[in-house]
Amino acid sequence: MELEVVEVDPMPVASVTRRTPVEEIGPAMAEAFGAIMTAIDRIGLTPAGPPLAWYPESMVEGKPLLMVVAVPIDPDVTELDDVDVQALPGGTFATAMHVGPYAGLGATYAAMAAELGARGLRPAGGPREIYVDDPDVTPEAELRTRLEFPVAV
Repeated sequence: MELEVVEVDPMPVASVTRRTPVEEIGPAMAEAFGAIMTAIDRIGLTPAGPPLAWYPESMVEGKPLLMVVAVPIDPDVTELDDVDVQALPGGTFATAMHVGPYAGLGATYAAMAAELGARGLRPAGGPREIYVDDPDVTPEAELRTRLEFPVAV
């Protein structure tokens, strides 16, 4: 895993926020992406980038997880039916690319945490997962997920 520290611009997105048990992330995420794509398709909008999930709160074992499921959109869009329009915050982020099944994301997160500690960086908020590849088209072993952690420098 190669860790980079980069500046990320704020990102305008169409989003849906859900609180869900960790074991139900997949179905909750699928439902949320469906709602977003329906709202976007309704007005003929094309996504401005790959879909993502943001986890703004710390994950606590046994507690439901807060996630913001989002699709980047044109910054000129200010309102959509049934979904939120917001700008995800920008700033300094540590990034790494996970390649492989989503079930393996935990190992990449652990490697990132170790590398952040080795570099004297500390997370300054919850991570984002940017789903670079479409799992309906890309073989599971080749799926790329960009992980981003805001960091204090």
